[in-house]
Amino acid sequence: MAEKQDIAMNAFKVLTDVTYVYGEASDSSQGKIKKSDLLGALFQSRGEVPSNGYNYCSKSGVYDIVKGVSLPDGPTYGVEYGVLMNIVGRVYAAQVIFEAFTSQRILFRFKSETGVWYPWVTFSHT
Repeated sequence: MAEKQDIAMNAFKVLTDVTYVYGEASDSSQGKIKKSDLLGALFQSRGEVPSNGYNYCSKSGVYDIVKGVSLPDGPTYGVEYGVLMNIVGRVYAAQVIFEAFTSQRILFRFKSETGVWYPWVTFSHT
């Protein structure tokens, strides 16, 4: 039986879609994860934005905004329904709101290295 030879990474074919992504585990062993599982881990649902406000979304992930007009730390005019994507890095953080229904705005804010959130910025279309 012929032995398979390793292929150099620069010789891999270019793909536009995959079933699995291969990587290294924390114990240095190699493995694979389904693309759908990887995306689920990256954009994990975290439930609703906490009632004490947007500043308390401490983990990266996707949060639901349900009747969120009066949530603390939100945009001044409020967002009633939508999705919050929260991205937390080692030093910085960012939040993006995709507002649902009539206005369909996109809102963004960024947290500095001092822990202070910048004001919300709104992108809208007409």
